[in-house]
Amino acid sequence: MLRRVLIAAVTVLAIAPACYAQATCATRPSGDWGNNPLFTTEVMASAGGGISSCGIFLSTTIASSFQGSTSEDLCSNGNDAKANNTSTQQLNLIQQCTTATLNLTATGSGSAGLGASACEAVDPGITAAYSACCVGAGSVCDSGRTPADINATSCVEILDAFNNALTFAAFPSSYVSAGAKSQNSQCKIANGDGLVNAGRILGPAK
Repeated sequence: MLRRVLIAAVTVLAIAPACYAQATCATRPSGDWGNNPLFTTEVMASAGGGISSCGIFLSTTIASSFQGSTSEDLCSNGNDAKANNTSTQQLNLIQQCTTATLNLTATGSGSAGLGASACEAVDPGITAAYSACCVGAGSVCDSGRTPADINATSCVEILDAFNNALTFAAFPSSYVSAGAKSQNSQCKIANGDGLVNAGRILGPAK
């Protein structure tokens, strides 16, 4: 069963963040990934050219006319949901799943599996939650769930908490663009362009 409370790491970090100063798991929120296409591209390259999230392969940060764009997943709004007859809950879940996939992949130096193992040690249960919410056909984000169904799983809240939990921790030093200057041009294009990545089973608007 998916957890319905904020992840343990958040509570502990609020009390004693110094305990995790050397955490082997690092995370960044969706806005950081959407506005740092250089780092997003570098992480995808380290994974062999792309990442899988919610049943499809993502391999570019270029928005609008390119299938498999992380920018379309990370930078969406209500206009995108309306244009595709789906819910904001659906697109919010896709956003959080792709963010979590990037965080796990970067933590694992190109391997989301290794990253999940490292993050599980800091946040017990995140691997099972991530798998149920985000991984492959039949996951919550790729199975046509209604907004109420998505809300009932707490997937968005669980993943958002995880993605914001370890922002102070550093990713492996092999990544040279983690601290690159914000470049939000592709995110601006994707935000409200009416497009979503094809290939997923999107839920209804209501």
